[in-house]
Amino acid sequence: MLFSPERYARSGRFTQRIFESVLAGCLPLVPATLRGADAVVPRELVVTSGPDVLAHRHRPRPQEFPGA
Repeated sequence: MLFSPERYARSGRFTQRIFESVLAGCLPLVPATLRGADAVVPRELVVTSGPDVLAHRHRPRPQEFPGA
């Protein structure tokens, strides 16, 4: 989950954390409150609530699929 100060969220400024997470093999979940979130990450990674975050947490990972 990417967190940022309110002033960054309003302006749509993303920090280096988004790139660090991807390089570490993690898909960044981005709050819909970050301006332009859907332009930076796929819509599937934009979350709107706590339950939405939990739903993403329980999605199967590629290594959980046989033959992947």
